[in-house]
Amino acid sequence: MQSKFEKIREIKKNIALIDFLLLPLTIVRQKFKQKLYDLSVVKSIIKNWPEVVLYRLGLKKKFIMELKNGKKVKIEKPSDYLNFWNSFWSSEDSLIFLSKDVKFDRKKKLVKFKYKDYLIQLYFQGVVNYLIKEQFMDEVYEWLNVKGKEVVDVGANIGDTAIYFAINGAKHVYAFEPYPFSYRIALKNIKLNKLEKKVTLLNEAIGKENKTIYIDENYKNVGGDDLKEFKKGKKIKVTTLEEVVKRFKLKNAVLKMDCEGCEYPSLLNTPNEVLRNFEQIMLEYHYGYLDLKKKLEEAGFKVKVSLPKYIFNDRAQNPHMVIGYLYAQRLS
Repeated sequence: MQSKFEKIREIKKNIALIDFLLLPLTIVRQKFKQKLYDLSVVKSIIKNWPEVVLYRLGLKKKFIMELKNGKKVKIEKPSDYLNFWNSFWSSEDSLIFLSKDVKFDRKKKLVKFKYKDYLIQLYFQGVVNYLIKEQFMDEVYEWLNVKGKEVVDVGANIGDTAIYFAINGAKHVYAFEPYPFSYRIALKNIKLNKLEKKVTLLNEAIGKENKTIYIDENYKNVGGDDLKEFKKGKKIKVTTLEEVVKRFKLKNAVLKMDCEGCEYPSLLNTPNEVLRNFEQIMLEYHYGYLDLKKKLEEAGFKVKVSLPKYIFNDRAQNPHMVIGYLYAQRLS
């Protein structure tokens, strides 16, 4: 088993030296931005927010936190404060930070919001708030030109990206989600938004080779989970990109990947001529980018990457991640 040092050293090899040297600065910047954001959140929902600041500075040990909605929370120990925020971010109350136009149907557990000329509805599962922000407000995949194109969506989660691509004019979306928990939610979301004819959802993983694994149907994954195998559960097919291209007869398609590390074995082991069936590839890299960049350039793509940032993801086998986006455009 690799030590923490060995895991970090491996990541170091996979980013440019200048990016590695800049990582400490990006970490400081991230922490500063997070503290400013935390303060804005506190001021938005807590009436006696100056007391929270004093508590965070260690100048106050116990107090009653008064929320602007009238609720009161007794803070007597650190776990009380942490439990409140964990509960808040997994509840519908956190949706107020997205937009005043985001509505929550408590009876049906549905989030409703307008995107362009569409009323989008998603089943609320605690993490849907940041997914709405990423896909439909920040539009992180806006770079991809999906209009009239077939799209392969690797890491479909609850169907949010597949819905985004379909609404933005994709000819058809083939969405892959290995976890049964997220897959079931994605099925409901695609049906709810009447996109069954434009989206094919597959309860499959993408990987290095075609094989079968087991995944516990009751395992509640979130966006940060990498692919985990279980001793028993539902049989899930692991499919190569080469097999996907053949199965759906893809040509001049678009590939999106966000699968917490599966981008490496799947892309690096795909023949270059197969990769050239994609006009554009956009992925979130999780452990550096140099090997992916080299592979795609060899396959005839122009590649750009965003500045990497370090995160600690305790839901991954290697929790030390250096993440960012990779943008690849086929040259001819």
